[in-house]
Amino acid sequence: MLDVRAFRGADAAGDHQLLTGSVQLKIAALRVRDTADRPKFNTDKLKSKMIHKNLEKEIEKITQRTQKANESTEKKWHSIRTALLEASEEILGRRKISRKEWISDDTWGRIANRREIKGKLLNADNETEKTSLRRQYWGANKSVKKAARKDKRIWAEN
Repeated sequence: MLDVRAFRGADAAGDHQLLTGSVQLKIAALRVRDTADRPKFNTDKLKSKMIHKNLEKEIEKITQRTQKANESTEKKWHSIRTALLEASEEILGRRKISRKEWISDDTWGRIANRREIKGKLLNADNETEKTSLRRQYWGANKSVKKAARKDKRIWAEN
């Protein structure tokens, strides 16, 4: 708070007084991690002891092949990291995106339609176009929710 003033003459139908003030905010910088380029591997395969041993052997083989005695710490870390990534990619593979099994293909289509309308709404220029797109979005959102409830009810009964 930089400056605070009370205005006692303001009639607010009570015993409170009107206050005004100036506030100065300091906003901290947000650190963004580089998670977008980090691969996600299928770690469920590690439950199998055979695959676990194969991964260990592959990592050891790659690190022995790439490591040298007089390397800097940075180069050693880079070689270990690449060994882990290569072995995991080869043996484990990438994790597949799992969809909720109870949502039908029709509902997924409605979700895609809603997403498309939302994109148009965000890029709309004039206000009349925005209002019509908002109405479309509300209708699409309502139909998605209705279809999802129906799908979940069917899934729960079976």
